[in-house]
Amino acid sequence: MKNTVKVLTISALFSMAFLTACSSSSEKLEDAKEDVTEANEKLDEAETAYLNDIEEYKRETAAKIAANDQMIADFQVLSEKEKKANSAEYQKKVTELKTENETMRTKMENYTAQGNEQWVEFKKEFNNDMAELGRALNDFSTNRKSK
Repeated sequence: MKNTVKVLTISALFSMAFLTACSSSSEKLEDAKEDVTEANEKLDEAETAYLNDIEEYKRETAAKIAANDQMIADFQVLSEKEKKANSAEYQKKVTELKTENETMRTKMENYTAQGNEQWVEFKKEFNNDMAELGRALNDFSTNRKSK
């Protein structure tokens, strides 16, 4: 009888340990599922923010490029009024500025989402190029007025 009690006690202990281990595993599994779901939601939010940033930047640069287009169009009108001696050189510079502005427009329109690191690098380079174009437009305007 002592052996039977020992066997039953040991069996009961093993059963409880097994059930406790099983419930812990299922709880861990549920926690892991919740963590994965939460991580996926954060990833989706980050992806949405990234794509929204791209779209917002495209809108901002489109406005800047349109302003550059207007300035270049004004330069073209003025080139028709310039003296014949300066007209060819002036028109050449206006054409260069127009080409550069179109290049920037195309670069922005053709950008495709490739990841946040690439976006940050593209944006940095694009901002530098736009700043250079802006300086060239301002310099051209200033130089034209001083002649």
